Amino acid sequence: MNEYISREAVLSKCADIWDNADETTQTGVDIINTIDKITDFIESLPVTDVQPLSVVAEHIKKRLYQTAFNTTDEKARDTIVDMAKRIDIWIDELGSKN
Repeated sequence: MNEYISREAVLSKCADIWDNADETTQTGVDIINTIDKITDFIESLPVTDVQPLSVVAEHIKKRLYQTAFNTTDEKARDTIVDMAKRIDIWIDELGSKN
């Protein structure tokens, strides 16, 4: 399973390194210049809003229950409700396949 780290967390760590670099030495200047380049690169990367599986699962369950509520066919409604009840089990299966 992929893990994600926020852009802000990486930029914060870069800022910490930059702040602690000794600008009176060549090594410190090199660190500052490198961190500047890394920061510029990170800021240029496209980002996406990654949602935890639990948030996605709750949204899907809510939509399934809404669909079941609006379904007149009793057999179809029971099937949809059964699927909604299984979402957490299926999400847990994803987490166990590392």
